[in-house]
Amino acid sequence: MIFGWREQILDIDLTSGNIETLPLPRSLYQATIGGIGLAAQLIYDHVPANADPLGPDNVLIMAAGPLSGTTWAGTGRLTLAAQSPLTGIWGEASLGGYFATQLKRAGYDAILLRGISPEPVVLVIVDDEVRLEPAGSLWGLETYSTENRLQEKYPDAECITIGPAGENLAPMASLVHHLGNNVAARCGLGAVAGSKRLKAIVAHGKEPVPLADPDAFKALKKEAIQLFNNHGFIKVIRRGGGTAAAAPIAIEMADLTTKNWDVDVKEWGADEAEKITGPAMQALFPSKKDTCYACPVACKWTVTAPQIEGGTGHLAGPEYETLAGLGSQTQVNDPLAVIQTGDLCNRLGLDTISAGATISWALEAHEKGILTDEYIDDDLELKWGDPQLVRELVYRIGQNQPGLGALLAQGTRRAAQIIGGGLDFAIQVKGLELPFHHPRALRGLEIAYATLPRGATHNEEGTALDWEESTYESWITEIIGHMDLSGANSSMVFCQFLAGALNGDYTARLLTAVTGTVYTPQDLKRVGERTWYLRRLFNLRLGVGLEADELPQRIRQQIKQSHGILTDFSQALAEFHKQRELDERGVPSAQKLAEVGLTKMIAEFDARGE
Repeated sequence: MIFGWREQILDIDLTSGNIETLPLPRSLYQATIGGIGLAAQLIYDHVPANADPLGPDNVLIMAAGPLSGTTWAGTGRLTLAAQSPLTGIWGEASLGGYFATQLKRAGYDAILLRGISPEPVVLVIVDDEVRLEPAGSLWGLETYSTENRLQEKYPDAECITIGPAGENLAPMASLVHHLGNNVAARCGLGAVAGSKRLKAIVAHGKEPVPLADPDAFKALKKEAIQLFNNHGFIKVIRRGGGTAAAAPIAIEMADLTTKNWDVDVKEWGADEAEKITGPAMQALFPSKKDTCYACPVACKWTVTAPQIEGGTGHLAGPEYETLAGLGSQTQVNDPLAVIQTGDLCNRLGLDTISAGATISWALEAHEKGILTDEYIDDDLELKWGDPQLVRELVYRIGQNQPGLGALLAQGTRRAAQIIGGGLDFAIQVKGLELPFHHPRALRGLEIAYATLPRGATHNEEGTALDWEESTYESWITEIIGHMDLSGANSSMVFCQFLAGALNGDYTARLLTAVTGTVYTPQDLKRVGERTWYLRRLFNLRLGVGLEADELPQRIRQQIKQSHGILTDFSQALAEFHKQRELDERGVPSAQKLAEVGLTKMIAEFDARGE
C-alpha cells in the first residue's frame, strides 16, 4: 500500500490538449520528499537551457507534499515553480489555502503544465475526471470574479486563478486563491500561466491520504499543539491581523524598510509607520481571522472596509509585505489606501512585493532626475506619499499598460537597464526584488538574500540568532543548517510559521509516520541540500554563477554601519561558498554532488566546462 504519496502526477500538454497520468518511482519521492524538492527535479528534467520563460518549452509545476491532504496543521500549502519571466532563472512561489488538499485527495502529488493552449482554458480536476474547458468567457476578468464564477459551477472545489496581470504577461504577475487571502506571488509565475492561456485550475477530491502509522501521527499531533501554543511568533499572529500584526515589532527592531530602503523607519517616524500596522487597521475597521486548511494559526484576515469602486466590502487584509511595499516603501501612511491597493493587486493578480519595490524605485529615480519625463505618462505626477498615484501605478503595472506601467512591470533591474540608470538603488538580487525585512535586524538574512536560487526571499531564510557570539565560520555553518532544514520543510510543503516551532527530530518522526519511510534529521538536511544544489545547477545551466550572489550596496553599507562584528559581507559570502563547496564557476564539488544524490550532474557540468 502507498502511504503519504500518490506516486503519480498529472502531465498536461496544453498545446495538444493531451492529458496523462505519469507514475513516478518511490525512490524519487524518498529523495525529494515532494513540494519544492520534487518541483526542482521536474523543472531540471523538463525545461531546456534555451527555453523562453513565456514560451511553450517552459513548464509550470504545482506540487503538494506527503502531508498534504492529511489532517496535519500547516500542510495546506502548494509549491509552484517554473523558469521566471521576471528574472530569467529559477522561479518559485508558495500558495497557502485549500487547493493542495483537494489536489492530493483527487489522487495526484503534482501537476506539470507544458506547451501553450490555442485558446484560454480552465484545467478541471474533479475526483476521477481531468479535462480542459474553454475559458473565453472568463478571460479578462479579475481573479475574484473568476473564482466566484467557477465556485458557482463547482461549489465543492477549490480554484487558483490569474487576473489581468497574468493575461497581459506582466513579469511580476501572481496566481490567486481564496479571494486574495492566498497568493503565489513571487517570480511572475502568473505570467507563465497567462502565456499558456491557462486562466484557472479547479480541483476537488474525496480520497483520504493513507498514513503508515496512524497512532504515531495522532500522538505527534497532540504533542505539536503545545509546541505551537508556546511559540512566540505564533502567539503574535494569533491576535488577528495576520502577519501585519507583527509590524509594530518590526518597527521597534528597525526591520521595516522605508523609502526604497534609503530611510530608517524611525527617521520616517515610528508614529507614521504605526498608522499602517495590523493593530492600527484593526482599530479602524471590522475584521475577522481567516485560515488555511487544518491550520490553528489563522495568519490570514479579512477587513470590512470601503472599496475602491464604492460601497463596503470584505477585502483581504494586507500582509506585512503588502503594508511595507505599498505603504512605508512609498511613504504612504493611509491605512485604507494600503488595504485598497493591496486588494487591487490581488484582483489584478500582482505581486505586492515587486510592485511596491518597483514603484518606490521609480519615485527615487524620478527624484534624482534619472527617470525623466519621456518615460512618464503625461497625466502622472510622481511624488512620495501619494496613495492615489501608487494605486494608479499598480493598475497600470497590472495591465502591462504601454508607458510607465509597462516599464515598471519589468521590475527594478530591467527598468533601470531600459532607462540607462538607477541600477545602483534597484533593491534586487538576481532580478528579484527584496522582501521588506532588513538584514541589520535579522542577521544572516543578507546571506540568504544573496545566495538563494530564485533571488532574494525571506521564506527560506538562514537567520542566526546567536551571531554576536559567532565567528564567520560558525555563523555560516548555522545559517546553512537553517537553510537546509527550511528546504526540507518546503519539500514537505509545510508552513514555515508552524515548522519554526518544531525541530528536525520531530519533523523526521512526523514524516516517517506519514510515509513509512524512515527519515532522520540528517536525511532531512540531505533533502534540503539536494534541493538547494539542484536549483543552483539549473541557474548554472543558464549561465548564472557566483557573480550573481550579491547584495545591493545600499544594504551592505547599512549593515556595516549598524553592527560591530560580522559586518564584512564579502568575507561572509566567501565562507558560505567555501562551506557549500563551490568552485570559482559556482559548480559544487563532485564529492558534494555525490553526497546529495546528484551524481549524474557531475559528468554534465564537467563535459560542459561550466
